[in-house]
Amino acid sequence: MFGLFIRFTWKDEAAAAAFDDLVARTGEQIQANEPGTVIYSGHRGDRRPLERVFYELYRDKAALARAWSAERY
Repeated sequence: MFGLFIRFTWKDEAAAAAFDDLVARTGEQIQANEPGTVIYSGHRGDRRPLERVFYELYRDKAALARAWSAERY
C-alpha cells in the first residue's frame, strides 16, 4: 500500500466548508473511476473546527502512479 497524509488548518469556516465539499465530490468520482484507490478522505478535527486531516491510500504503486497522473493534478 502507498499513501499520502496531510494535516492542515484553514483560515476560516468558508474555506474549510469549500474544501469539505470538494473532497466529497472528488472522492465519489475517484472511488467510481480509479481502481486501486482504497481510501480518499478528509476529516474534521473535533477540538479544532478549522483543522482537517486528509489522506489517500492506494493498493499498490501502479494505482498511485495512475491517480497522480490524473487530470486533477
